[in-house]
Amino acid sequence: LETFQQVFNMAQASGNRRQEGHSIYGLGDVHLRQNRYAPQVECVEAAMVVARELGDRQREGICLGRLGEVHMRQGRMDEARAHFEASLAMAREVGDPHNESAWLGYLGYVYRNQGCYPEAVEHTEQALAISRDAGSGQLESWCLDNLAKLYMRQNRMLEAQAQFEAAL
Repeated sequence: LETFQQVFNMAQASGNRRQEGHSIYGLGDVHLRQNRYAPQVECVEAAMVVARELGDRQREGICLGRLGEVHMRQGRMDEARAHFEASLAMAREVGDPHNESAWLGYLGYVYRNQGCYPEAVEHTEQALAISRDAGSGQLESWCLDNLAKLYMRQNRMLEAQAQFEAAL
């Protein structure tokens, strides 16, 4: 936290709005990882203001996605879905396959938790295909793991096992 706060203070003092936005976002990410949602939301909303001022649609979409993650962790799946859909649209708009895959994957997770398995499978398979095309092994593994869990919930155990093995 202290390092991000120092970087933020330096960026603010130098008038570097882009760095200021990145550092306040990073500070929010630390709060998120520690399950401190209120300060995380404050930081991410501040970073989103900077992204909008700079016309940085990619960063704005990332901020919206992080807010969706907070809603998801708090069990507010409809709100999470709305944020992830907005983030997905921005990732597609700016041609960002990494985040497109991530937001599709999060949407799959939300649909899975809502018991909407066909939608969950559809979004997760899309995320998997994009992560493979983008060469993102970490996202690919995460998508395979999520598909396996989806298949388990549907009692498709052989398919689940195959996805878990592929994720290794």
